[in-house]
Amino acid sequence: MSQLSACSLGADVNAGNSPAAKSVSTTDVESLALPPANQYACSPAVDPKFAAQLGRFHLRLVDHPRILVCTRIDCTHRLAILPFFKDVTAHLKKFHAHTIVESSKKALKDLLEQLDLEHPATVTINKDLLPVSIIKELDVNYQGRHCNLCSYSIMARSSMNAHVREHSSQADGDVKYLHPVPVQLFYENGQSRRYLYVSNPSLAQTPPPQILTTTMDADKLDDATKAKVNAFIKKDKERLQEAGLLQPGIQPSVVSGNVTPWACELGWHRYWAGKPVVAIGNLGHNPGDWDGAYCDIAHWIFVVGKGVVATWMNRLLSAGCQVQQTFHAYNNNPSKPYNLNPQTVKKRAHLWAWLLALLFHIYFQGGCLDYFGKDDPEEHIGVNDAISATLLDLREQYNTVVNVDLDIYKDTAVVEKTGALLLELSHCLVTQEPEEYGQIEKLALVRLFLHLCISRDGTPKPVSTSTSDIASLEFCQRAVLHEHLLHPEDGALCDMSASEKSAKVIKTLKCYVHHDSSSASAHLQSLHRFGEALAQDDSSSFKFRWSKDLSKVMFGLEEVAVERLQELMHGAQQQAEKLLTQLRLLAEEKDIHVMDLSRITDNHCNMRPGFNFAEACLEPPVLPSILCRAVAGGAPPAHPLMDPYSDELEFDSDAAHAYFAIHNEFTKLLAVLIELGSGLPARGTELLQLQHTNTLSLGLYDCLVLGKKLYAIFLFWEPQLGCLDVY
Repeated sequence: MSQLSACSLGADVNAGNSPAAKSVSTTDVESLALPPANQYACSPAVDPKFAAQLGRFHLRLVDHPRILVCTRIDCTHRLAILPFFKDVTAHLKKFHAHTIVESSKKALKDLLEQLDLEHPATVTINKDLLPVSIIKELDVNYQGRHCNLCSYSIMARSSMNAHVREHSSQADGDVKYLHPVPVQLFYENGQSRRYLYVSNPSLAQTPPPQILTTTMDADKLDDATKAKVNAFIKKDKERLQEAGLLQPGIQPSVVSGNVTPWACELGWHRYWAGKPVVAIGNLGHNPGDWDGAYCDIAHWIFVVGKGVVATWMNRLLSAGCQVQQTFHAYNNNPSKPYNLNPQTVKKRAHLWAWLLALLFHIYFQGGCLDYFGKDDPEEHIGVNDAISATLLDLREQYNTVVNVDLDIYKDTAVVEKTGALLLELSHCLVTQEPEEYGQIEKLALVRLFLHLCISRDGTPKPVSTSTSDIASLEFCQRAVLHEHLLHPEDGALCDMSASEKSAKVIKTLKCYVHHDSSSASAHLQSLHRFGEALAQDDSSSFKFRWSKDLSKVMFGLEEVAVERLQELMHGAQQQAEKLLTQLRLLAEEKDIHVMDLSRITDNHCNMRPGFNFAEACLEPPVLPSILCRAVAGGAPPAHPLMDPYSDELEFDSDAAHAYFAIHNEFTKLLAVLIELGSGLPARGTELLQLQHTNTLSLGLYDCLVLGKKLYAIFLFWEPQLGCLDVY
């Protein structure tokens, strides 16, 4: 079984390299200037004679940097010892209650004088010799930071950022330092600390192996078969193009394969089919940068909205304890008063203002920007007559004030009238009821939440992010109702008595924000309950959490000792080999040994932009050999793929769907094997993206074993074409 790569365990130093320095007393350390970085002094091996003499005193001299450490097992110092007689004897007395006898003192003094070691505060560290092997006498921290341009390493991000700015003239690209990397603290005195970038030599990185081999002697295939396969692939691409399925950033109309439970619960594929999810996901936080003629109005709504919405929220938070408990409740039982800090209130105000601007943008520009696909605008966004009328009033308000010599963002009268319109629009969103019972998911606020769930690549955001947004929206809705009902001057209930207000407030909240109501809030609450449970399950499905000493790992809900990982690896690999036999269209009983997943490593390189795990392995083959096997009729009867009754090359639809169901299972298992083999998740790779979403912006994404590499497959079933298209 492979181990963590050296790259993943590399670490760096927190002090620069320095020229040889004379002995420095402890009291002078604070005034020392650290030496310049990246000097090229050699670090010769420690003389065996000196090593033996130091061993008498349970001391060891590290090759690089030249520091002195205590080798006693019970030593708790865990730092370099100052290489002076008084400091060594003080260490032995303080940490080990040991006093050197007179006959040994002279030998120790002479030895230290001969070594003439530098003070740890200024000892030379050669960048070219980093990372060094872990020094077992020092503690290791795996969350360190290491400068790419010199030998400096540190734990604190602020200190590293300050250091990187000193290299601004030399820096090349965005990557200024590595993090996280293992570092060892070897010197500490007050605020002065020095760290060393280290690695474990027993976990040396191995080159990416040929992880999957499906070689079927492609050179033995006749030219006729190769020509058929090429023609088949070309024809499929043409059909995909004609069907409009190769439009970048468009959600496929038909989806098969893995669909996550969260996407199913959202009705994601049904709602976004044929719509430009990437374009919508790329809408930035500033509506002024959005496309379309109405971006100025959307920006105006957003800027003014942030202020007025924050006012609504603060008014609710400043209300009495009983009022907050009532508005915070999700059923007839009172809840706790709110406890939100100003920064959270600000973020939630921005979110609601942004949603109002987004609603305006979609309503007026959705048709021009083709947001609706084949849906009607009302079906896509779910607005009713009241919401439409308020949006028109907002547009009229902007057109009225924009050409007047007024500051449309700060003028008191403009902001007051705009705020009233935004409150009316917000109230319409919160109190909108479905036209038919059970169709809550068609309400405008629920539709806006679906827009909020899109990531920049067109896939659903993580469940945890979406559930956090729901919690924010729930507070926003209650702030809107509180402002509408209980504003001290313009509230709908301002003329009622206290008892009448109480009854009306409870009735309104029960109708629009309680969990059993027929409202957008009730639907979002059900999504939140589902998402919370799902997020908890997801966090344990493929999550690896290592113990600090790296002796155990949490895989799922089970704590596994490192010694047992080999056993788990073996069982998972056997299952993967069985699936791979089927994927290769081979007979079940055929004995194959084509996969060495145990040697797969994953390292911190994949945190860098553009790193691709699959591309780091092998070049793609000239022809997809599995497809060649299917076309040539070489597949066993148990694994059909092509339609034998068709006059031309076409997939058998049932067989193809069954085939890709095996792909889904194999890909999940492959992700687990990578994590078991390396101890690190396959971050940023196609495998992990498939594992969690199985969708990309261009369509359904599957993994196919072709030649000697995993291939990406976009799979579509088009009823009007009567075929299953693959390329």
